[in-house]
Amino acid sequence: MKKNFWLAGIIAIATLSLTSFISCSSEAGPQGGTPSAIKASIDNIEVFASYNGNEKGFRGKVSGSSITIDLPANIDSWTDSWIRIYLDYGKSIQLNGTGTTYSGSSSEKITGVTLSSLNSILVKGSGYEDQSYTVKINKKLYVSYNKNYTGTVTNWTSVVPSSTVLYSAGDKISLPAEEAQRSKYRQLGWSSSTDAESPEYDVSGEITVTESMVNAGVLDLYVTWSKYCIGQLLENVTDVDGKTQTGYVAYICGKNDSVKAKSSKSSESWTYLIVSKYGENRLTDVTWSNATFTGAYLPTKTEMETIITNLWEDSSSRQWKIFSDGSNTSSNWDYYWTVTVDDADSSKAYYASVTTNYNGSYAGNVVSTKSKGDSLKAIGVSHIE
Repeated sequence: MKKNFWLAGIIAIATLSLTSFISCSSEAGPQGGTPSAIKASIDNIEVFASYNGNEKGFRGKVSGSSITIDLPANIDSWTDSWIRIYLDYGKSIQLNGTGTTYSGSSSEKITGVTLSSLNSILVKGSGYEDQSYTVKINKKLYVSYNKNYTGTVTNWTSVVPSSTVLYSAGDKISLPAEEAQRSKYRQLGWSSSTDAESPEYDVSGEITVTESMVNAGVLDLYVTWSKYCIGQLLENVTDVDGKTQTGYVAYICGKNDSVKAKSSKSSESWTYLIVSKYGENRLTDVTWSNATFTGAYLPTKTEMETIITNLWEDSSSRQWKIFSDGSNTSSNWDYYWTVTVDDADSSKAYYASVTTNYNGSYAGNVVSTKSKGDSLKAIGVSHIE
C-alpha cells in the first residue's frame, strides 16, 4: 500500500514538471516554432526635413507603447520630409493604423507623411502579436542662423551650432559668443530681418523663448553686419556731436570693446571711428598744445594704434590717403601726435611713427613720447553712431 502511494506521488510530480515545460516553451516566441505572446516592437524612429536647403534630423523616444517626437511647430512647411523607423527583420508597419504598409527596413525612406497628424503606428510581424504605438508630437522652436551674405564668412562653421537643438517656451537661447568674420566688415549682432542696421540681439546675447515663438516653429536669425566697412570714405556725415564730418572709417566698435573705454569719446554712444580726410583737417608742424581741430579730436594712443593696424594695406592704398597729403612720396609720412600724455612725464605726449620702408611695406607704430614743444603733424578723429 505504501509502495503504491509513493509511486503515485512520483507520477504526479513528473506530470507537473512536464506541464510547466510545455507552458514555458509556448512563450518562447518564433524560435520555438510555436505561437508567441511577444509583441512586435519599434527600436527607434527618426524624422528628417529640410529648412532653407539644410536637412535636419530629429529623433523620437520610444517608451512602452508610446512614441514622443519633438518637432518644430511648422514642420509640415519644411521640404523633403521623411521618416525612418527601425524594426527587426520580417516586420512591417502602417501609419495611423491604415493605408500603405512599409517594410520597416532601416534603409527605407517613408515620405509623403503629414507629420503633425501622425498619431499612431501599427507594427506587425509573422509569429508576433501586433503592437500599436500612440504617437505624440511636441511642438518646439528651431533656430535658423543665416550669415546674411553671399560671400565667404571664414569662421561660419565654428560660429553656428552644429547640433539640432529645439526649445520650449521659457527656455533660454544662448547666442553664439564668437563674431562672424567678414573682410572689412564687422558683426554687430543678430536680427530677425536681413536689412537691420541695428541688431535686435547682441553677439553672445540671450533670448527667452515665448509661446508665440514656439508656435511659429522657426526663429530666423540673420547676422547684422556693420553699415560701413573699414577704409570706406564717409562724406558729410553727422558725428555724435552733431557736426558734419568727412573721413575714412578706421574702426567699427563692438558693444563691449575695451577700445571704447580708451577712446577720445569714451562717454558717447558711437559705432564708427573715422579719421579726417587729409586736407583742411590735417595739421603740419604743430606743437602738441596747438594740435587742435575744429569739430574733431586728436586720437588717443589706443585709437592711433587701432587706426594704424586697421587702415594699413600697402603704400598705394587707404593709409596713404590718411597719413600723407595725397602725393606719392613717403617724405610726407612722419610723426603724428596723439592726445595721450606720458604718465611718467606730463611735459611729453605719445606720437605715432607712420612711414614706409624701402619696399613700401608697413613700418608704422605708436612709439615713445616727445616733448609737447616739438613740432609734429596731427590728424583728427570723429565718432559716428
